[in-house]
Amino acid sequence: MRRLRFLVDDQPVQLVMVYYDPRLVAGSQLEQPVSIEDGVHAELRRLGVQVTRFIEDFQGARLPNADEARALELPHGVPVTRNIRTAYAGEQAVEVLDTISNGEVVSHRFEIQV
Repeated sequence: MRRLRFLVDDQPVQLVMVYYDPRLVAGSQLEQPVSIEDGVHAELRRLGVQVTRFIEDFQGARLPNADEARALELPHGVPVTRNIRTAYAGEQAVEVLDTISNGEVVSHRFEIQV
């Protein structure tokens, strides 16, 4: 699993947990806590995995738990949204992103072409 925190103008806006099958990413940069210069999907291609589609599941808005509020530096009462995106290579799920976003500053628009 990789954990990411995205900032805009030094303000945290998203927390992301990314899951991969350890057998699929063994020996790759995806096992390391490093930024991958040309992106994780390029690293998957180097491993012989071609992402063919994504499924996005928007889970709605809710109040954050204490850890989320602290990590996103949210004032009391600000909601978060949750989105789960699964990337597939054919019928095999190869990546799952679980994203918690500041509900006041992050919007979602999806156009995914592979």
